[in-house]
Amino acid sequence: MIRFQATVYIASVFLLSGLAGCDDECSSYSMYKFNCSQIEKANYNVYFNLPDSTEISLGETAGLSNCAARASEYANQHSVPKQYYCCMITDTSACAEKHK
Repeated sequence: MIRFQATVYIASVFLLSGLAGCDDECSSYSMYKFNCSQIEKANYNVYFNLPDSTEISLGETAGLSNCAARASEYANQHSVPKQYYCCMITDTSACAEKHK
């Protein structure tokens, strides 16, 4: 019985450590080692590049997917190519990292 419990415990620790690393793929390219969940949930300043190379701000959004959606909406409304980036807002920066 003790051997079975030890095996179950070891297997559980192994599985949980694997699950805990699910978000770590993003930290491999994040300058500040943010995980995928942190990157998706952060607030972002949305910047759009017009065809004439003018850069405009589309404001702030909550979440990376909302940033992409705002850029898509702008591109569709103005019939321009979707060229944008999202600047992650942190306590110390209005653009800690750029994401798409």
